[in-house]
Amino acid sequence: MADKISFYGLSGSGKSCYIFAMSQALSQGVPFPDGELLTVITPDPRQMLKLYKAYEKMVNGQWPAGNVESVNYNFNIRKALDLLMSLEITDFRGGLLDSVDEDDMDEQEKLFNSYKGSSVLLFFVGADKVKAAMNGDSAARFNIQYLNTLYEQYLGLSSNARNTPVMVVLSKSDMLTTNEVSNAKNFLKDQMAAMFGRGTRITAGLTAVTLGSNLTNEGGELEGILDITPTAGNLNIPILFSLFYVMGKKIEDTVGSIQSNESALSSSKRDLTKELSRNSFLRFFVNNETSIRSRINSQSTAISRDKELLIKLSSTMNGIKQYLLRGADIYINGIKLQA
Repeated sequence: MADKISFYGLSGSGKSCYIFAMSQALSQGVPFPDGELLTVITPDPRQMLKLYKAYEKMVNGQWPAGNVESVNYNFNIRKALDLLMSLEITDFRGGLLDSVDEDDMDEQEKLFNSYKGSSVLLFFVGADKVKAAMNGDSAARFNIQYLNTLYEQYLGLSSNARNTPVMVVLSKSDMLTTNEVSNAKNFLKDQMAAMFGRGTRITAGLTAVTLGSNLTNEGGELEGILDITPTAGNLNIPILFSLFYVMGKKIEDTVGSIQSNESALSSSKRDLTKELSRNSFLRFFVNNETSIRSRINSQSTAISRDKELLIKLSSTMNGIKQYLLRGADIYINGIKLQA
C-alpha cells in the first residue's frame, strides 16, 4: 500500500505547477554520493502523459490552468532501479480550501478527512502572497492564517498528529531576492508558530522552491527561464523531506519484520530437529521434513530480502539527509537542526 503525501494551498499557490515540474525533474534522477540515482516516476503511462502535457504547456509559454478537481498521482521510488516504495500524492484543488459554495461541501469533507491517512503534510504558500502580507495586505495575511486553521483542524481530527511531519513550501521564490527569501521564511515561521514553536514535539520543515528564474504570468502567458534540474530550484526538497520520514517508518517496519522472521526461523529449526529425531518408521508414514524445510527456506529468504532493503533504505536516508540540511530548515520540537 502506497504512503500518502497531501499537498495543501490556496488557489495560485503553485501546487499543481510544482507537481508538473517535479514529475519531470525527479524522473531524471537525484544523484547520491554513492553514484546511484534516486528516481521518482509514475508507473501509469497515462498519468505521466498528463503530467508531461501540462509541463509542455509551460515550456511553450503557457501557465497551466488551475485544477478544477482534486487529483491523485502515484509514484514509484527507485534507487539504482530497486523499488523502495510507492507514494500517492494528493493535490487538492486550491479553490476548494476557501470555498463557501454548498456544492463543494462534500469534496471539502473529503479534503478534511484526508488528513487522517496522510503520512506527510505539505503546505504551499506563494511568494507573492507572502510579500504582500509582509507589506500589510490583510487579505494576503489571512491566506496564511487560514493554513493555520487547517492545521488546527488536523490536530483535532488525528490522534497521531504530532507524529506527522509538516513542511511549509515557499513557492515562486524566484520572485524574491535572496534577502527577501530569508525574510519571507522567517515571516512564515512566525506566522505559523503552531508548527515551529518550542514544545510542539513535531518535525517541521521550511523551504523555498522555484521552477526557474524571472518567471511571470501575464494573462496566462509564461515568460522567463524554466529550469527543472532536480536540485536547481529545490524541486527535490519537499519530496525528499516526505521520503525521509516515510523511509524511517519503513525501516522500523522492516526491522520488526526481520525480528519476527528470525523468531519464526528459530522455531522452525527446532521443529526440524524434533522431526529428524523422530522414529524413522513413524516418519515413513508421516514425514513433515519437506514442509518444515520449505518453511525454513521461505523465512531465510524473507530475512535476506529485508536485510538488503534495510541497507538500501539506510544509505538512501543518509543521502537524503545531506540534501535536506542544505536545502531546507528542519525543526524538531522547535529546535533547528544544524548542518
